[in-house]
Amino acid sequence: MLSINDHPDIQGVFDGFWMEGLDIKYSTSNTYGAPQTSRELVICNWQPSGGLF
Repeated sequence: MLSINDHPDIQGVFDGFWMEGLDIKYSTSNTYGAPQTSRELVICNWQPSGGLF
């Protein structure tokens, strides 16, 4: 299982693996304003039964 920033190049590299995209809010390095939302991609070499999240 791998968690990495969601980007079309990453999706291409791991084509054929099971993937699920998630919205993640990063707030630890953001000292000004609200947390920013980014896309994270969870990649597995198996297909989870029932989903992970």
